[in-house]
Amino acid sequence: MSRAKSKTPSLPEAPEIDRRITIPPFRAAALGVIVLVPVLAVLGVFGERARAGAAASGAIAVQIEFPSRARFRALDVITATVANRSDGVIDTVTVRIDTAYALRFSAVTFTPPATAAYGVKLTSLGPGESRLVVVELRGERYGRHRGALHVESTSGDTVAIAVHTWTFP
Repeated sequence: MSRAKSKTPSLPEAPEIDRRITIPPFRAAALGVIVLVPVLAVLGVFGERARAGAAASGAIAVQIEFPSRARFRALDVITATVANRSDGVIDTVTVRIDTAYALRFSAVTFTPPATAAYGVKLTSLGPGESRLVVVELRGERYGRHRGALHVESTSGDTVAIAVHTWTFP
């Protein structure tokens, strides 16, 4: 017998493959959203915020602080400081919030207690004297709510300061 050389089969060469990562567009968009949410949270986009405002007319000056962003059913506060800039006593100053704005909230309570629909009367405001009015509200509807805080005196001076609150979950 003759000896025939047996051939061992050789393995085929590995194919050339580009080495790069590919992400389908849908997954890339989802990954972007997953990264974007914590970044926005760190920047304070989802947090509660307050704004301040001030206005004056004649004998009265008003400074307010109100929630510009609030959470649903969280208790928030509007504070208004009313000051008499005149040399005489102002008999009565009325501080009230627009009804349309106040109806977007529940548990609207005033300190001092309200004497009219969403309003407080401050009596005998002496020269240079200032008084604080606090309004507590609880957000009951999502979305942007706009209104104004109106301050009127018996001397005829009137001040209106716009307030706006965005209530989110």
